Amino acid sequence: MANNLEQIILEQTKNFRTDRLTMSFGEIMNMYKEGEININPDFQRSFRWSKEKQTNLIESILLGIPIPPIFVAENEEGIWELVDGLQRTSTVLSFFGILENVSKDKNNLILGKGKLIPELEDVSIQNMSFKLKIKVKRATVGVEVLNRDSDSQMKYELFKRLNTTSEGLSEQEMRNAIYSGKFNTYINQLANHDTFISLMNPTKKQKESMYLSELVLRYLAFKNSIEMKEGVRSHLDKYMEENINMNKFDEDFEKKEFIKIITFINDNFGTEIFKAKNGQVTKNLYDSLTYVLREKFDKYKDNPKEFQLGVDELKDDSQYEEISRKKRETRTQDRITRALEIF
Repeated sequence: MANNLEQIILEQTKNFRTDRLTMSFGEIMNMYKEGEININPDFQRSFRWSKEKQTNLIESILLGIPIPPIFVAENEEGIWELVDGLQRTSTVLSFFGILENVSKDKNNLILGKGKLIPELEDVSIQNMSFKLKIKVKRATVGVEVLNRDSDSQMKYELFKRLNTTSEGLSEQEMRNAIYSGKFNTYINQLANHDTFISLMNPTKKQKESMYLSELVLRYLAFKNSIEMKEGVRSHLDKYMEENINMNKFDEDFEKKEFIKIITFINDNFGTEIFKAKNGQVTKNLYDSLTYVLREKFDKYKDNPKEFQLGVDELKDDSQYEEISRKKRETRTQDRITRALEIF
């Protein structure tokens, strides 16, 4: 048993080849300028640290406080893709005014009060002394490099292990990391459709956590099947994995259908249709109503008032409400089934 376990671990280790380096932030900045490191590949989160957190990092660098290592994966062209450390790396790049593809307020960082050095308030790269600029550039950070000859899925597994317990990382951000590919790009494009944004009116936090992308995925995945014996999360994960390269996916047809449905809802009802009695937009109603409307579109396309009557009945239905209170894996499936019965 022990020898067999040792052999299994040895075989897995062969798929995971890493180098451990120490680099200065100046070197990382030069790599970034030359396009040798990609800090925002498909599987990364957006840069969203608060000014307080960014100030704490620059303060730590100036005081010589050790910075946690960053993790990168080397792709086939030899370019490093940042797997973990986006917020730290982006903070330094922003402070030096070289962060690309972000809004103006996310570049040219102006510091706030430091916890240990309150005098950092209003300090920027423009008014910082040359000596302190050099100190930041020469500060070092550990860099863990996942080599290109590692198994192709290892960088996504690495991201998952590093970020599973990260605060604020949504399930869809995890999928965006692990199942990066054509289908993921397709979902994100639909999520950014003007009509869908107008309909859902997402908050800044929802945009950053890929809330709209998850809603698109839920629509497509439930359209394919509402049988969820292992729960919604596993169902969505599996659907993304199965369609990662869109080999058997009619993207033009699905896009047309999706836009048709959200346009009908946006023109006739708006976000109110997805609001429960407490006034909050819920995924429960979104799942049920988009599914029903897709199934019954010809019946309601010219009669939105009749559809509204069904919505009102659904929201008042005690059986639907009872299903929503139960904690079981088939809850979403049961809700959609009940909605179909009502309509």
